Amino acid sequence: MTAPARLRLAAAGTALLALAACMQEPWPLSAWYRAGIAPGVLDRAQTACEVEAAQQVPVSTQIRTMPSYTTPTRTDCTSDDAGNTTCVTTGGETRGGDVVSYDANTELRQRVIAQCMGAQGYSRISLPRCTDDQLAGRSIGYQQIPDLSPGACAARAVGGGTIFVNPQ
Repeated sequence: MTAPARLRLAAAGTALLALAACMQEPWPLSAWYRAGIAPGVLDRAQTACEVEAAQQVPVSTQIRTMPSYTTPTRTDCTSDDAGNTTCVTTGGETRGGDVVSYDANTELRQRVIAQCMGAQGYSRISLPRCTDDQLAGRSIGYQQIPDLSPGACAARAVGGGTIFVNPQ
């Protein structure tokens, strides 16, 4: 690879990491991990396990009506000096009662995915989000997922993959 091509690749990798660092998602990041394999192998294994789980545990959409209640009514009356009475009634509002749908099999499907990935030697790990300082000036790219050192962090790659970053 020529020097200009390496420079463009490094710049693109740094830009992807910077973009990934800005994405809003829950942290610490939870991801599947196995050192020594190509990132594409992990992606294919996860997809295969997700397909297997979807086939074994199909979506089971359930409809639920949330509880509802009606607030108590109260009427307050006041009279003025002219003998006019004004009454105001408050309350009597119904709250709740929303109809919601959900997949009753979501948790079971996640357990099937975890069993499938575990059977292939993957572990679920949580890492802190990489800070701008940890990513500054770095071009992160690897042919194999690295062994993680203490202080490692993670970033999301464009496309949803995970980038594991060891301290410098």
